[in-house]
Amino acid sequence: MPNPNTLSPFAPSQLPARAVQERFSQRPTITSVVANTLLARLKEHYPTLDFDPMAVKLASPHASGGWTLKLLIEVAIEHLLAPAPLDFSPRDPLPFYLTLNGSKRLNTRTAPYLDMQVVARILADLPLTLYIDYQQALVDYWNQTDENGVSHCQWLSEVLKGQLKTAGLRPSNLNEAQRQALLQVANTPDRQERNARPGRSVDAWFLETTFTKEEQEIRRQGPEILLQQQNNVLLCHVDGRVEVFNSMQAFNDAWGRVLRQQYQVDHIGWK
Repeated sequence: MPNPNTLSPFAPSQLPARAVQERFSQRPTITSVVANTLLARLKEHYPTLDFDPMAVKLASPHASGGWTLKLLIEVAIEHLLAPAPLDFSPRDPLPFYLTLNGSKRLNTRTAPYLDMQVVARILADLPLTLYIDYQQALVDYWNQTDENGVSHCQWLSEVLKGQLKTAGLRPSNLNEAQRQALLQVANTPDRQERNARPGRSVDAWFLETTFTKEEQEIRRQGPEILLQQQNNVLLCHVDGRVEVFNSMQAFNDAWGRVLRQQYQVDHIGWK
């Protein structure tokens, strides 16, 4: 348990962002999803197989004799980036094989050695199924619960709600209408419920930014919340900061300037 008398090395305004960073430090990545997919697909063929997918290596024979070792996860990522036909047939007389220590082949209780053509097919299928595997990994991750039974989604919702309430109540340069806009979203996060209330409801969005360079398009889902109520436009950050704009166009211009300082792209859009 942390010592309550020990000063935090972070400024108070940084603590919420730090908490979010730590909470989501183990979120799925391309590498982790590919590694888990490799293990799951291999276990479909070899149920007793058990190994660390981040540590297993592919031994590839070369013409001068002997083998070259490369992490299987690196082979998989390279194939995702540049798909090409895979053939793990023996290079007479030397076979391809999987290994953990370089000299001993990875085997199972039911088969002396793994069929390397099965491994090749699993790798070849990755570009076709990765987006599905990644979506499922994200769903599973967001539904995970901690020791208190709170999911990641519920936890983040409470953090953001608390930040909105704090920003609406603490002394600041916000006027009363802007404070009430923050509190309205914090107290009534459901849009339909806000719209059913008397008076002018607040529109709220999580920002999804689109970056375009030549023919490539990348989307970034950020933690910022954008609020609009008539001419009040508020950009709420996870650290509790609230930026105020007098129109949506003013926000568009400012958001574009900030991102163009960070990314070299042809076009930036958001929704």
